[in-house]
Amino acid sequence: MRKDAPDTRSKLHANMLTAFGTHRYYSSDIAETCTMVDRLAEDSDPFFAIEAIYPAGFETTRHSHDRGQVTFVRDGMMSLVTDDQTLIVPARHAVWVPAHMSHQPLAQGHVCVMSAYAARECWGDLPGTCQVFQASDMLEPLIKRVIACQLTRDDGPIYDALLLLLHQEVIRSPKLATGTPMPSDPRLRRVCERVLRCPTMAQNKEEMARYGNMSSRTMTRLFRSEFNVTYSEWVQQALILSAIGLLVRGFPVSHVAYELGYTSPSAFTAMFKRRIGQSPSNFARPH
Repeated sequence: MRKDAPDTRSKLHANMLTAFGTHRYYSSDIAETCTMVDRLAEDSDPFFAIEAIYPAGFETTRHSHDRGQVTFVRDGMMSLVTDDQTLIVPARHAVWVPAHMSHQPLAQGHVCVMSAYAARECWGDLPGTCQVFQASDMLEPLIKRVIACQLTRDDGPIYDALLLLLHQEVIRSPKLATGTPMPSDPRLRRVCERVLRCPTMAQNKEEMARYGNMSSRTMTRLFRSEFNVTYSEWVQQALILSAIGLLVRGFPVSHVAYELGYTSPSAFTAMFKRRIGQSPSNFARPH
């Protein structure tokens, strides 16, 4: 393993990974994870948690779960695509996905996640939209302890207290605006997906309009009607997502600024703090 590569080995004890003779709470394939989650959701337990480690570049088709889901990204970075937005979930952050919300997780590098799934009667007071939040130092050990209790069949008062604390962590943690809206118009969605894949192309507005098989004037009108923002304003939010991805992968702030077309790191930092409320250095992976 390279010195600068994220450590994606499980931190759970080895005997937890093959509990009851199966990989019930551990998976290396997201399709297997979805099948496992659906099976666990059929049990009477209204709450369960798993840990999963995925290789670089994993992706899956759109899917949803019957339960609300909190996914904590321990290592790497994950993006989450829904019908109306694309969100970035950096390392040491988490995302809330409501029950029955169609979503598609994607990753550029190795990623390790820990996810908790709650029936509606458990966390019915959480919002009906996806939210990214900054995880405290308590979130990871809480989810680990929940998994440990599941594996030892320990569902007494300590387990109940853990679930209460976990719920409070999700409710009270600071929320982050690391998402960008996605349009319903197929032409505009094609443009937006292209910008997210290659942000530097966004500098040529006319070229992006041709990519969407429309005129620049039509594209401008669609951005106004879909989002009530200009093309440049939407692109600026998309650049934030790209910047977070580069920062999490270890690129210095100056490199990210110039990569995204800013003339100086200070101008990039000012824009980033205005949009996110935090300095870009807060997202940088320690060397």
